[in-house]
Amino acid sequence: MDAQTLRRIRADFPILSTRIDGQPLVYFDNAATTQKPRAVIDAITQYYRRDNANVHRAAHHLATRATDQFERVRDQVAQFINASPNEIVWTRGTTEAINLVAESFLRPLIVPGDRIIIAISAHHACLLPFQRLVQDVGAHLDVVALDDNGDLDLSHFNELLKRRPRFVALPHVSNVLGTVYPIKTLVKAAQSAGAYTLIDGAQAAPHFSLDMNDINADFYAFSGHKLFGPTGIGVLFGRHALLDKMPPWQVGGEMIEHVTLEETRYAPAPLRFEAGTPDIAGVIGLGAAIRYLSTLDTDMLTQHEQTLVNHLREGLTELPGITLLSAGTHSVSLVNFYHESINAADIVMHLDAQGIAARAGSHCAQPLLNALNLTATVRLSLAFYNTLQEIEHTLSVLREMVYSNEEPDSASGISDMILALEHADNWPDRLNLLMTLGAVKTNSHPLRESRYLVSGCASQTWIKITQTAQQTHLEGDSESRQIKGLIHLIAAKVNQGHSIEWIRDYLTGLGLERQLSRSRGNAIAHLLDWLDAR
Repeated sequence: MDAQTLRRIRADFPILSTRIDGQPLVYFDNAATTQKPRAVIDAITQYYRRDNANVHRAAHHLATRATDQFERVRDQVAQFINASPNEIVWTRGTTEAINLVAESFLRPLIVPGDRIIIAISAHHACLLPFQRLVQDVGAHLDVVALDDNGDLDLSHFNELLKRRPRFVALPHVSNVLGTVYPIKTLVKAAQSAGAYTLIDGAQAAPHFSLDMNDINADFYAFSGHKLFGPTGIGVLFGRHALLDKMPPWQVGGEMIEHVTLEETRYAPAPLRFEAGTPDIAGVIGLGAAIRYLSTLDTDMLTQHEQTLVNHLREGLTELPGITLLSAGTHSVSLVNFYHESINAADIVMHLDAQGIAARAGSHCAQPLLNALNLTATVRLSLAFYNTLQEIEHTLSVLREMVYSNEEPDSASGISDMILALEHADNWPDRLNLLMTLGAVKTNSHPLRESRYLVSGCASQTWIKITQTAQQTHLEGDSESRQIKGLIHLIAAKVNQGHSIEWIRDYLTGLGLERQLSRSRGNAIAHLLDWLDAR
């Protein structure tokens, strides 16, 4: 992609011109959600300003206009994935779409002893609905392994097919590895074995064209927010012959033909699966996203993304201590890695201090990371609006981090480091001091025992609180330097007798409020709540 075209595309996304803590935003968390072009933002705004009305339910002018827009997008999505409009069901996202299939299609069909095949690399959204179903029914969940290259083990898959599964649910693209699986081949093999098929296309839809007739799966699901559209809207493709036989999952207004106190006749598919007021603005925004993407050269975007990800992989392999996860024979623009001694959460926090948005953790795929003997990794996921300059900046920040990965020799300087942290006048300096504080080796007895482990924390963290009539004493340990640094900081204030309310204000005053958010896996928020309750 030439520089002028890239500048024009980036100008279409208002958020890319913003700054985070004074740093230009570098957004590398596209596998979680993509940014939105102005066309999508404007379409949603215009709907609420000019066309806001409920769809399908009234004869007045606004309702007609809203309904026309709403159903026109269903036609657009059908054309976008080469399907029929009556095969497009609106959902809240891929997760709801998969749950709908599991509950409405598969639950009435499955019996004890039946088998369902999933992949070890499945997102939790493509694991949990079927895990719950087999547990409820007394069926079996068979899991396809990966080979050493990161691809699905085809020989293992074919062996599992010999067990005559009832259903096969697979990701089109791994959200952890970025691997593109040969879905057309896998679907054909599964159907030859007599199985129905569902494909999780959440990570595929943003990167290449989809053709339902070519893929030939029975069901296919994807999310609008990963396709440069709004959050809260998703698409379930289902063969109409199957949808029309499925009972509704949710019932209520909109999805009926006739209701008496004794019985109800439901509307035909897809409306029978769209109970209540839908996300009208989300559908209209998704339509705007698809129209925007249709103005771009798909081949040019794909080539640009591959150039970026190849440069990123090459740069990461040159950094000591970093290991890249195998991405298979074919992959999208996503890189996942870990460092031999620096915690993934610490890496991402360090990147964030420089305006770089990345993701650390298990990426909603804990069974895969368990199979790889990992607890957390760093994921950098790219989109066509990213640049080589952003890649170089990220590599530079990581290079500085890995080459300055030093540990203080003792705990003697904790007080001095806390004082320096309190007087630091910018966030990057405070973060560096916090990381250094977290690297201090204390002389206390080991805490890494199960009884002190904080449940649910993304980075394993251990906390011990001893309370007497006169004093509360806190000590802790963590795989994450930032978490351990915060524990040292809080422990110093707790052990000095300060109240939890005072400590909250103190941390907020240091600009550490992001560490106090009740996001998933935040040990510090749990710790303060715990202390407050005591």
